[in-house]
Amino acid sequence: MTATTADAPGTPGAEASVLEVWGDPIAHSLSPRLHAAAYRELGWAWQYGRRRVAADEFAAEIAGLGLAYRGLSITFPLKAEAFAAATRLDETSVLTGAANTLVLRGGERLGFNTDVTASSPT
Repeated sequence: MTATTADAPGTPGAEASVLEVWGDPIAHSLSPRLHAAAYRELGWAWQYGRRRVAADEFAAEIAGLGLAYRGLSITFPLKAEAFAAATRLDETSVLTGAANTLVLRGGERLGFNTDVTASSPT
């Protein structure tokens, strides 16, 4: 089954408000600071953190996430693992074999690849 843009998170909800960026290495990532500033500006009580995850730890780490988790940004070297963990994938993920975003909703892991576009250049 294919995920669509409509499946991406919309209006914030308190029930799922934790997001993280995963990779290895990850300590250098500015994503937590950037996202925290955006959430503050929007008045959202969301949290965005970072987690160092090795490729061989990915399955166990994602299996251990609680219901508070809304999604994950995935960076090197975990994009193939995110692709494999997704229950649904967007067209670009299918074409590239990689996912850099996982939206966690209702027991599903919706995989997206926002690194590239599936459309042809004009």
